[in-house]
Amino acid sequence: PNFPNLQPEQIYLNKPTDGIAASYTWPRPGGSGAGVQIVDLEYCWNRDHEDLLPLGVPTFGPDGLGSWFPSGTLFVGCPHPPEFGDEDHGTSVVGVLASVNEATPTSPAFGTTGIAHGAAMRTAPIFLNLSVQIASQITYVSQPNTGRLVAGYVMLIEAQIAGPNYNPNANPPSQFGLVPVEWDKPTYDAIKIAVGLGIHVV
Repeated sequence: PNFPNLQPEQIYLNKPTDGIAASYTWPRPGGSGAGVQIVDLEYCWNRDHEDLLPLGVPTFGPDGLGSWFPSGTLFVGCPHPPEFGDEDHGTSVVGVLASVNEATPTSPAFGTTGIAHGAAMRTAPIFLNLSVQIASQITYVSQPNTGRLVAGYVMLIEAQIAGPNYNPNANPPSQFGLVPVEWDKPTYDAIKIAVGLGIHVV
């Protein structure tokens, strides 16, 4: 199919007040994210989305499950039903950050352009061994001397957790009471260590 070039519709790339002026940094050295590695911690992604196909195995791993998680780990994909939107959310965020608007044989350019499309994008699933493993994945991707994240690189945590006022049985279902992941002390400690190593945690 001949996908349209959607970059003109990404008004958030423009100058303030419409956007964050990302497109104005691209011509500058490092302005596109070149030389930086970003890892996205999330439940799951759709590696077959046409905007993300050029990212391929380096971003999503050979099975599309994620590029960074411990060997021997059980990973079965999105833990929630489709209506929760886990896959859509992860896919959208990777697109906002790293889609590359590459030409194809049938189109000169297609889809969106990521804010940091020059960065090396990686993914790290947080639902492992049939449970949410945020703290352990933060530690895994930020371990020194592993070839993963180093000082100056970026870790994006796309998650929230149940706080003291969260009601899992609310009807209709509600996100009221969900809190940032650092509410959990082991997760807070893992983030603190990562920041101490010079990693930018978002």
